[in-house]
Amino acid sequence: MKTQLYQQNPSLKKDYTKALQYYKNIVESDGGSIVIGPNYRLGVMYYHGLGVDENKEMAFIYFSRESLGAASLSKKTHVLNSYFTSLVNFNLATMMYNGIGTEQDYEMAYKYFRRSANWYKGSFLDHRFMPAIYYIGKM
Repeated sequence: MKTQLYQQNPSLKKDYTKALQYYKNIVESDGGSIVIGPNYRLGVMYYHGLGVDENKEMAFIYFSRESLGAASLSKKTHVLNSYFTSLVNFNLATMMYNGIGTEQDYEMAYKYFRRSANWYKGSFLDHRFMPAIYYIGKM
């Protein structure tokens, strides 16, 4: 993906501003629901202030959009992205659990930790997302 070149390729100068624009273009062109990842990557950029001012609320919004987009795809078309989907839901859950970018909400955090933990179930990896299991046990 062209956007990843600007963000991850060591031979190119990192250009978060260009990466940000490309991710936004992808999200605007297909609503972010067909291509897996751009909403998540925008969330990471806003969360850490990469190419934009740090904004946890915007990060939460983009993570939420990514989670909704992933949930709308069947697991069969999404098996190779099962770790990624678990990670998106885990990030949302930890933000809800700690009240980062949104109001603290243990009930919703628990639901998203469960989503994260259960996404692997039945996939070729056949194990669960362990960090989510930790938080579920902690709650």
